[in-house]
Amino acid sequence: MRAVRVIGVIVLVAGGVAPSGGVAWAKGGPKPVISHLVATPATTYGGVVTVTASTSGATECKLSAGKGVGGLPVSFPCASGTVERAVTMPVAAGLKPVKHTLTLTAKESAKSTTATTTVTVVPAATSIEAGGAHACAVLASGHIGCWGEGEQGELGNGKHRIANTPVEVSGIGNAAQVSSGGWFTCAALSSGHVDCWGDDDWWETGIEGGKEECKFERTTVIVCNRRPVEIRGISDATQVSASDAAEQSDACALLSTGHIDCWGDDSAGQLGNGTIEYNGVERPVEVQGISNATEVSAGSDYTCALLSTGHVDCWGDSNRGYIDKESPEYSTSLTPVEIPGISEATDVSVGGDVACALLSSGHIECWGYNLYGQLGTGTASGPESCRVKWGETPCSRTPAEVDGIDDATQVSAAEGHTCALLATGGVECWGADYYDQLGTGTQTGPETCAESACSVRPIEPRGLPAAVQVSAYEWGACVLLSAGKVDCWGTDWAGQLGNGSTLPLSPYGTTLGPVEVVGL
Repeated sequence: MRAVRVIGVIVLVAGGVAPSGGVAWAKGGPKPVISHLVATPATTYGGVVTVTASTSGATECKLSAGKGVGGLPVSFPCASGTVERAVTMPVAAGLKPVKHTLTLTAKESAKSTTATTTVTVVPAATSIEAGGAHACAVLASGHIGCWGEGEQGELGNGKHRIANTPVEVSGIGNAAQVSSGGWFTCAALSSGHVDCWGDDDWWETGIEGGKEECKFERTTVIVCNRRPVEIRGISDATQVSASDAAEQSDACALLSTGHIDCWGDDSAGQLGNGTIEYNGVERPVEVQGISNATEVSAGSDYTCALLSTGHVDCWGDSNRGYIDKESPEYSTSLTPVEIPGISEATDVSVGGDVACALLSSGHIECWGYNLYGQLGTGTASGPESCRVKWGETPCSRTPAEVDGIDDATQVSAAEGHTCALLATGGVECWGADYYDQLGTGTQTGPETCAESACSVRPIEPRGLPAAVQVSAYEWGACVLLSAGKVDCWGTDWAGQLGNGSTLPLSPYGTTLGPVEVVGL
């Protein structure tokens, strides 16, 4: 997913507070008076705030602050009346709010009066991604906050337990983008390097290997890294994508050259270098035949890339129709092949059972399984039947258009459902709804697919403010809102909603409709 920045300039109006300075008489005349001082807004995500003051008896004013506020102290004329001054506040350095005290000093000759006001800078997310049973957000400061399942170390805070509110990833302050996989997480840094953390059974965290042990469900011991480790050999990454598979995982990095490097599980050829390695690959290998990629998306056992030409290439498991119409059952493609019929894609997303491409027209086309209506075509059947280990399931081996969407700006596919961001800031989702993955607050869906609640057409989550990014994952979805906040919906058995609660898994552990992530 592309990183989205939401922090901007905020121009504010004046309010009123009781002055901390007042009339004071001294030899030779009164001191200057500050009868009104306020910074608006008092709480911000960073950017420009307006300091407004009413003064009398002064000829010069000086505005100062503690460390971290750029451009201060500054002196300026201030005759009697109202003065305003724009001040640029820094973003919060992590997940904790930072309070800054602004001091105004009004002077006349040797006499002066001071007054103070405060501005609290709170954390703001600039991009998000949910995966597995956890989610992460890149903050405006370059730090990362993660929440949800953490028993495999996928939250990156040095621990291996769940967190139902965001915790800060250790040692990263220059993240450009984050990708939450099944049991691990990776981040592309502004330096071009990639760091990963969490489960390392398949070398997901690279050549360093798992340095620690994590206990999954308190009994199963796995090899893990609880803090970020650098992926060796990558120094010019612009994006990273971590597979959402829980048990077999890989990751891929898009390089500034347009090439793609992948590592980790390769049991289905999902690394795209022409071979299969059942024990995993610890060093990044180059995907063959791609030199003009603009985006990469790793699924459970296959991967797709968006090319600068608007075409989409995919590789790995072709059993479910992900790769091409002619692929035999239970086959794989070890190198990229072109998805037929797509030539104007602007975004691509691979989920557990489906892949989708956003077209320049605003339409969306998807291919793969359709057991829960996750293709969004208005039916849970398919033009074809794809072979699975338990029998047959409806599918489409070629791209099919999602019903009723013509103004999408982003698409995000998950295990059994898919969501799209619209040009209006609205969000629509379709597919499985047994965990309230569609965010309607019902867990019932308008239809029943494969004996479970679903919607075969896009529907809107309940009560959602304007969004700038959406990220669907197996258990639900999260959205980044225009104010830098994050809302999530779906199941909450591992604190995936980030709102401070943890609900039991049985029967569903679901909060009805979107809820706000605490601290963002």
